[in-house]
Amino acid sequence: MRTTTWNEEGKRISLGFWGSGDVVGQPLTRLTPCEMECLTPTELSPISTETSYFAQALLVRGWKNEELLSIIHQTFVSDRLILLLQWLSRQFGKEIERGILLDMHLTHEAIAETIGTTRVTVTRLLKTLEREGRIHKLRRQFVVSDRR
Repeated sequence: MRTTTWNEEGKRISLGFWGSGDVVGQPLTRLTPCEMECLTPTELSPISTETSYFAQALLVRGWKNEELLSIIHQTFVSDRLILLLQWLSRQFGKEIERGILLDMHLTHEAIAETIGTTRVTVTRLLKTLEREGRIHKLRRQFVVSDRR
């Protein structure tokens, strides 16, 4: 799942990526508008804010936000891109023979919105990463072979 908002010009901004065990929902954001987009088949369950699980999940959410912030503040867009793909592979990837499969519907536009660049730049940089053997495509999904 990906959460997004928009700025005054209507530009979409990614707020985070969430998976199994993560807590999401309106009480966790103060931004409006805020939209949740499912990138894989998703099942949501209500959870009480009074449980210890909720408290632990909030800590994990904070850590993920810090990691994502450190990625999007890299100077070079190419670094932001590979670091995002590596981070997503650690969070949500499935180990396969040729690397880690990102089994999610992740568009070039969604990547661009996350790392603060254009879709065209993401497409160009992804082709470079493919030529370098750091990633490849399997069906319509990414496989990250560069695990640094």
